[in-house]
Amino acid sequence: MAIEHDFFGIVEASGDGSAYWSENVELGDRSVDVSLLADDASDLREDDLDLVQAMIVTLEGIDRQTRESMVVELGDRSSVTVAYVDALVEELGESIHDVLAVSSGDLPIDILRSLLVTRVEFRPLSRGDDDVFAVFEYTLGEDLSEEYLVASLNRSGEMVDTEIQG
Repeated sequence: MAIEHDFFGIVEASGDGSAYWSENVELGDRSVDVSLLADDASDLREDDLDLVQAMIVTLEGIDRQTRESMVVELGDRSSVTVAYVDALVEELGESIHDVLAVSSGDLPIDILRSLLVTRVEFRPLSRGDDDVFAVFEYTLGEDLSEEYLVASLNRSGEMVDTEIQG
């Protein structure tokens, strides 16, 4: 079964019944790998694809909102965001100041503002408020650290989880 969409073209099921789409999309001055993954292509609806398209078109705004959610997490010393920032500071030491794109004097905030989005994955079959619909991978630099701060968003673009992946 295939579904045709103005933005994605024809989205067909593969041999295992899943659907996959990937493209590089401009986010600011960077090219980011954006993909769509549906485990069961037969459940994919046009309004799911419309929502993914809308989120791709507004990636900069969603990225900004996600970073603001991470800033809020800085207030909780037990949060994954704090653990990630602390690990970067420990790993890079004083040289961290050399790689920050923003320097306001508030190191944790500057790190979050300097993170790069390396990849975005959409899971359009996730339809609940707490289900992961989009996953944003962040790093200070792929050559600086092997770990990524991964933010998971629901269909409304609200951050529902963060984790560190290596």
